Amino acid sequence: SASKPGSSPDANVFADSVIGRAFKNNEFGQSYLFGDSGYACTPFLLTPYSQPQGRAEFLN
Repeated sequence: SASKPGSSPDANVFADSVIGRAFKNNEFGQSYLFGDSGYACTPFLLTPYSQPQGRAEFLN
């Protein structure tokens, strides 16, 4: 977004975006997004395990 400086964390920019607010308000129903480790895991935004333990966590 042009209103956010380049040093803003991606997660903050996403949370303040139209699509971020729509997901938070459950406007997309049972839909999911996949994010990297720069985002917190939420009911709609799935992120990788920070330190996977074992094969199951590594592959999920």
